[in-house]
Amino acid sequence: ADGLKHRVGIVTGKDELKLTDTNLMPKQGQGGANLKGILDQYFPFYELVDVELKGDAAIDKTLMGLIITQPQKDYTDQELRRVDEFLMLGEKSLTVFASGVNIKPNDAKFTPTFGTHGLEKLLSGYGMNLKSNLLLDYGAQFQTLVPTQGGFAQVRYPPVAHVADDPRLEGDARTLDTGFASFFRLNEAAFPFPSSIELLKDKQPEGVKLQAVARTTPNTTIITDPGTDLSLKLKGWEPKPPFEQHVIAAVAEGNLKSAFAGGEKAEGMTVPDAAPKPSRVLLIASSQFLTNPFAYAGNGPDLGGQFAMFGNVGGDQTLLAIAGPYAQRYLTNTILALKNTLDWMTGDADLLEISAKIIQEPNLKYGSIAPESIPVDATPEEIAKIEEGLKAQRQDSQKSIEWTLTLGIPFLFGLFGILRWRSRVSKRSSLKFA
Repeated sequence: ADGLKHRVGIVTGKDELKLTDTNLMPKQGQGGANLKGILDQYFPFYELVDVELKGDAAIDKTLMGLIITQPQKDYTDQELRRVDEFLMLGEKSLTVFASGVNIKPNDAKFTPTFGTHGLEKLLSGYGMNLKSNLLLDYGAQFQTLVPTQGGFAQVRYPPVAHVADDPRLEGDARTLDTGFASFFRLNEAAFPFPSSIELLKDKQPEGVKLQAVARTTPNTTIITDPGTDLSLKLKGWEPKPPFEQHVIAAVAEGNLKSAFAGGEKAEGMTVPDAAPKPSRVLLIASSQFLTNPFAYAGNGPDLGGQFAMFGNVGGDQTLLAIAGPYAQRYLTNTILALKNTLDWMTGDADLLEISAKIIQEPNLKYGSIAPESIPVDATPEEIAKIEEGLKAQRQDSQKSIEWTLTLGIPFLFGLFGILRWRSRVSKRSSLKFA
């Protein structure tokens, strides 16, 4: 209504995952939903501008922030220095949606290659060292039912980490920081193909706030072998130790020190050692956080032109069957996480508060029930038994609350009335009249 536009740059030219890609849902004929279209329609106060980094030209100073998505090409040192130069202006933001796991579109086998394409040189300077690895979270993973010839089978896919908020977990054990803007009041989020982040607090001065905002569960293992088979398996995955909890999203806020401070000065650039005003950097180490990984891999190639009318030719039907449930469960939160991130990048608190009205009230928590703890080597039968036990505990808790509200509170109210009545009778009998 005010006609205001917040301009945010999107880095292009690296064969990156684009916000215009139509891989949010299985393709059906021509066109399809994409994140940029959704933002333009429902949040028109943001203007996303394509930015192609050039070593001989600075980034547009009028942009409020910069977004980098999963690249397929390496960044040069000069390009990274241009990003650093932009942040060192002060009151600028950088968000990176990328991990060390690279998977090409339309690859139904999810064949991985590992590499951060030079981004680690920039991010480590801000205190967030992005590793070239894949995290398999056996404690909280994407799971759904898929139709088979013998009925329905449950599929678990640990390369997609299911990160859920649990307020009973605190400090370094907390998996999702719902107090941070990007995940504000989100109960859960999916992190497809995440990599670990090592926090390097000595890289930034004490005044800079460096913290983790999302973690896997302690039942997580690391994969670095590009020959690892990540294709869908109906019989489950065989966990291999060691297991450890890992940071998969982190943020640095404050008067950031330049990522290249103390080194050789870049030719043609005058960059201060630290930003004169607070800047901010967010790293979400998930290569396909901004898309539907099963549609990304399962959709057939884009035939283009008149051939698009034939629909999703060459797609993997099993993956597309899973892409639907994935979208229903996670896509809304993915869109809101992106919208919240844009709010955080532009520093607009009013827009961030709008998210509280979009999201439904958070679910009630069963505080008396311990968090789920499923052994990584548990068989499907053992997992089902644990889940049935937790379900029984929830039902017992519900019955206890039901009877407390039905009988307990009325009984206490009646008891209070009786005591009040007896107290008045006692006082009346003790009165003396002249």
